[in-house]
Amino acid sequence: MGQDGKGNIVTYMADELTGTDVELFGSLFVFMQRLTLRVEERLARFGLTSRQWLLLGVLETSFRGYAPKISEVTATFGTTRQNVKQVALQLERGGWLRLERDPVDRRIVRLVLTDRVAEFHDPAVQADQAAFILAVFGGLTPPERRAFLDMVTTCMARL
Repeated sequence: MGQDGKGNIVTYMADELTGTDVELFGSLFVFMQRLTLRVEERLARFGLTSRQWLLLGVLETSFRGYAPKISEVTATFGTTRQNVKQVALQLERGGWLRLERDPVDRRIVRLVLTDRVAEFHDPAVQADQAAFILAVFGGLTPPERRAFLDMVTTCMARL
């Protein structure tokens, strides 16, 4: 039993599950393991983990020019407030961001990027990142990449 993405209860029958479904499910985990390993190898020179890099990316792209509250970041980052705060504290120790109290409501903690994120704006770093991304998805045509993104987005919405 589960929900259909609209909150409706749906009963799934075990016989509806195919070998392809099981293989795809497992393959996604293996893909993420390999991707995480390769990303972390590339991030080692910055002293960052993939989760830290992802949080920086979320802050730069989803909250451009705005210092969000920790709670605002959780949905985009895909985890809990406690996990966002833990990763943010690690990034603060590395000089990538600051956790600052909101000047109006001191109970609120905001995530403020530091100038150190400019390291990722360096043309050589951007070229390296682009080459890596293209190497991962290079076996797919642009329409296949779009379709893959659409499929991943659909599956994420069901979580």
